[in-house]
Amino acid sequence: MKEGAVLSTTGISNLADYLDTTASGTYALSEDTDTLGTTGSVYIGALEGRSVTLGSASGTLAAQNGRWYLGGGGGELTVLSKLTGEGTLEVGSAGSTGTLILGNAANDFTGTVNLNGQVILGGYIGNAAVSLDYGQAFYAAADVNATISNTLSSAAAGVLLLDKAREGAAIDLADRYSLYLGAGEETTVSGTITCADEGDYQFGGPGTLH
Repeated sequence: MKEGAVLSTTGISNLADYLDTTASGTYALSEDTDTLGTTGSVYIGALEGRSVTLGSASGTLAAQNGRWYLGGGGGELTVLSKLTGEGTLEVGSAGSTGTLILGNAANDFTGTVNLNGQVILGGYIGNAAVSLDYGQAFYAAADVNATISNTLSSAAAGVLLLDKAREGAAIDLADRYSLYLGAGEETTVSGTITCADEGDYQFGGPGTLH
């Protein structure tokens, strides 16, 4: 399987048994899956139109040579297993779409999160730093200001989606000149928004923000 390819099937518990060591691309899950064993450099995502889970809250998802490859395929993948240790989270291959939710509140991994395609990222990011470039999107946690100050890089230029943010919270963008605010679906913001000095209020995203 080559980069850019998408494969989907069912009943696989160890992906390495079916792919050679040079395989890349995306394996898109069509149903909830407990484990896929060794996955190498293949991205694990969700088939377009599906919302599926990977792993369990009591499990740990191992990095592959210091990296986790997750997201893509067009659907929504929620990773229930814990991500721990130091490594790089690669979110989607170039040109890929979909949504990746890190669903384990105990995630404590450190390192860098790279969004490579158009996959929307959200959930519990642990202690990692998210590089959010123009055209990319990331769901804010309930404490939106903690997301801005602790998770996003100071040069973040993508869209911070507020669907999961606390209702009525003031939003401080004082040192974020390039960050956009938006919504994945439909969200109302009733708190005060402070933009950077001499900056502009910037809005975007796929949903509707009131």
